[in-house]
Amino acid sequence: MDKAIAGIAKALKDSLDTVAICVQQTLDVLSNHEQRLQKLERAMSPKGHLRQIERFIEDIQDPVKREAAMAEFASLCHALGIEDLEEEP
Repeated sequence: MDKAIAGIAKALKDSLDTVAICVQQTLDVLSNHEQRLQKLERAMSPKGHLRQIERFIEDIQDPVKREAAMAEFASLCHALGIEDLEEEP
């Protein structure tokens, strides 16, 4: 009887160890997916795209064209309701 109980206890412990490994692997996969999703969300940020456009405009050599482009850009940001291009936490 004790041998049978010991065998059952060992089988249960082995099963528990296997489940623990599976749970840890699942948590690792979820963590990786969450990190990838956060990167995608940052990449799709409208403010990030607008900052790229702003930097492009700032690189325009002709001051008249640069100022005109910056005025249009400011109008666009205003129309979108974006007051600043800093990311929100």
